[in-house]
Amino acid sequence: MRKVNKILIGVLSAVILIISFFGGFAVSSCVNKSNELNWTVGMIYKHYYAIDPVTGEKITLTEEDFINAITYTLLDDYSDYYSPDELTEYEASRQGKTYGIGVTLQNTGSGVRINSIAWNSPIDKACIAKNIDPVGRVIKSVSDVDGQNLTIVNDYTEFSSAINRYDKSVLFNINLDGISDPVTVSREDFTEAYVRYYDNKNAYVFVSDYGKTPVGEEINSGKSELPDDTAYIEFKRFNGGASEQFAAVMQYLKTLGKSKLILDMRSNGGGYMDILTDVASYLINNNGKNNTLVATAKYKDGTKSDYSFKSNNYVPLDKLTVIANEYSASATECLIGALLTYGDLSKDNLVITSSTTPTGVNKTYGKGIMQTTFYGPKNNAIKLTTAYIYWPDGTTNIHGKGIEASLENSVLYEDGFSRALAVSND
Repeated sequence: MRKVNKILIGVLSAVILIISFFGGFAVSSCVNKSNELNWTVGMIYKHYYAIDPVTGEKITLTEEDFINAITYTLLDDYSDYYSPDELTEYEASRQGKTYGIGVTLQNTGSGVRINSIAWNSPIDKACIAKNIDPVGRVIKSVSDVDGQNLTIVNDYTEFSSAINRYDKSVLFNINLDGISDPVTVSREDFTEAYVRYYDNKNAYVFVSDYGKTPVGEEINSGKSELPDDTAYIEFKRFNGGASEQFAAVMQYLKTLGKSKLILDMRSNGGGYMDILTDVASYLINNNGKNNTLVATAKYKDGTKSDYSFKSNNYVPLDKLTVIANEYSASATECLIGALLTYGDLSKDNLVITSSTTPTGVNKTYGKGIMQTTFYGPKNNAIKLTTAYIYWPDGTTNIHGKGIEASLENSVLYEDGFSRALAVSND
C-alpha cells in the first residue's frame, strides 16, 4: 500500500471544503464539477507552500500525492487506485498468476511460522511429494541443496534475505521444525490453484508445470478420519480457475458416490461474482430450476443487478456441512447466504471457527459490498465500492454484521474439522 504524507490529508480536507462550497453554486454537470476540481487541485499544486515538520525541507506535491490523498481520505478500505505496474500485478493475482515459493509467514517468539501455502506453488508441490503439511511449522534455516551457505532463520527479514540470494529456478533447501528432511524448492512463476478434494483414501489436487494452468490429479493422500460416504473440499478463493476446479471435484465426488460433503471455506475472502454463481449451481437444488438467483447488487442510483446461475448442475447430497471463520468474506458469505435461503444448508450444519478462544458465538467477516474496477486512459485503474449485496430474499445484507454460528458450532480453528465431522455424522 502507498504511504501518504499527513500534511496532504489536511490539504485534501481543504480541497473538499472548496469543492463543497463551489458545488452549491455550480451548474449540476460533470463538466463544471470537473472544472472546479481541476482548478482547485491546480491552485494547490502551483501555490501551496509547505515545510515538512520533521526534516524542515520543502514539500513538493506530485500527481501521486494527490491520488494517494484522495484514495486514503475519501475511499473505504476496499477501494484503491492502481498505477500501470500495480494494475498488472493486481490483474495477474486475480487470475492466480504469481511468483515466489508460495508461502505466507508470521513472525513469532520462536521464529518465522508458515501461516498458509499457495496450492500448486513450489513449496506445495515439494510437500505433496514428501506427504507433509508445512502449515503451522517454524522455518529453522535455509541452505544450498548440498547444505552449504546455511542461514539460521529467526524472523521474516532473515528468511527473505536468505532466499533472495537464489535466482529464479535455482534450487535451495528449507529446513522445517519437526521435519528431518529438508524441503527443496525454487522461486518460480506459478498459477495458484484454489480447490482441493479429500476422502478417506485419496486427494484430488490441481497441479501443473510452472506458469501453466493447473489440472486435476488424483493422489494417494486422503484423510483417514472421513467416513466412507463423506468428501471434504477446501476452497480458498473465487478467483482464477476456481470455477473449473470446483466443477471437477464435484464430478469426482459424484463419480465416487459420496453422499455427504464438508465444504471448508475458512479464510476465503471472496472474488468474482460469476465464479460464485458457477459454484452455487452445484450446491443449490431449488427444485432443479435454472436461472436461480444467488445474490443481488443494489447500486447508488437505485438500479440493481441480479446474479443467477443459468444451468442447474446440482449434485445430490444427503447432508452439506460448511466451515467458515472470521476471515470468510464477500462471495463466501454470499454463497452461505444463498445456501441458507434455499435450504440446502441448515444453520445447524454451519461451523464457524475463531483463531482466539470464543467468548460467545463466532461469526464471519461481514463484507456485503461489491467493488467495480474502472480502467483509465494510461493503463491505470481505480477500484471503487459500487453496490451493496443482498441475499436471494432481497432484504438481507450482512455488511458489518457477518453470519453467526450457533453456540455449539462456535469453536477454535484447530477444532473446526472435528466439529464439522461430528455435525456431518449427526
